[in-house]
Amino acid sequence: MSARRSFWLCLGLAIGTGLANGTIGQQPDIEFRISPLQERYVLHEPVYVRATVRNISADPVTVPGELDHATQRSSYDVSQSGEDWRTVSPGYVKEPMGDTVTLAPGEEFSYEQLLIWDASSKESVFPAPGTWRLLGALHGFGRLYHVSSDPIEIPVDEPTEVDKQGSEVFAAPPVINLAMNFGEAVEAVSELKRLVAEHADSRFADYAGLYLAQRMMEGFFDRKPDLGAAIAYLEPITKEPSRAPQIQPLVLEMLAQAYARTGQARQAAEINRRLVQEHPGSSLARSAAALVPVLERLAAEQVPETAVSPRRGKSPTAPTASSAVPSAAPQGTASQAREANTRVVPAAVMGLILVLAVAYWWRHRK
Repeated sequence: MSARRSFWLCLGLAIGTGLANGTIGQQPDIEFRISPLQERYVLHEPVYVRATVRNISADPVTVPGELDHATQRSSYDVSQSGEDWRTVSPGYVKEPMGDTVTLAPGEEFSYEQLLIWDASSKESVFPAPGTWRLLGALHGFGRLYHVSSDPIEIPVDEPTEVDKQGSEVFAAPPVINLAMNFGEAVEAVSELKRLVAEHADSRFADYAGLYLAQRMMEGFFDRKPDLGAAIAYLEPITKEPSRAPQIQPLVLEMLAQAYARTGQARQAAEINRRLVQEHPGSSLARSAAALVPVLERLAAEQVPETAVSPRRGKSPTAPTASSAVPSAAPQGTASQAREANTRVVPAAVMGLILVLAVAYWWRHRK
């Protein structure tokens, strides 16, 4: 058999395998939507969008739960003119859902994505005032297609005098790294503390308090967590009116964690209940709702005077929010995961056949 005949035979087998298994010409079985969490933003203000994955097929669908850009399973494109789209690498996702999520027909899950810094171009995702267009895409999953969202608009305004200093601070890479949990440079911490102390009327003071609290929730090298400091940063942000409404669910969730980890189960239950009532559409509401009865039971079991005075440098112990209940996100079972793997094997076989065909043809092309 000639090299050309062998090549076309292998190519035909590959295409036939793909058609038989529905991977070529297959319609997407999932829908991907994104929506902004605020109506308008200020230049260099962190932008959070809610991303939702929905099963629109008649059968269960298993999709990866880790949908951040680092896994190459999602990406975001921005454009100010509607042309010249630029793919950005946000590098951060708040709610990783585990290795896989199995969705029943019609079921969906959401997570919040922070868009503040493009790791590829080393600049802000939205570097100038104006109306930006944003779309997201899911790709991979062992399929030969990707699923794009409809584009949405992100209006970015010039900062007012109140927000001008904060806008300049949040344009600095050290502050951005701290916000994204990539580091904590001394100058970034100092700038955020100055925003909280000297620019309390600015919306950026709320973001500064959130990211300083996020820093205090965990240790960093020799620095130990300081949950009392985290609570002190977070509590003022929960007061009305909110100058940065998009971060309220995240602030409440973090505050509830800090209360739970310091043995204040009753306060943690109250904050989680507030999160569910005030932000039912947040991806954090489901886990908060599951934690409320657990924390209420812990509060009922606590006796007065169990908390050790913080003046003695000790913190009472209590089950953490993450260990109290299992994750509320839908997780795939082992058998479902095996099923998902068997669905993607034919695509891998098809790819291997193509590679072998091209190699054979190249070797015998003369």
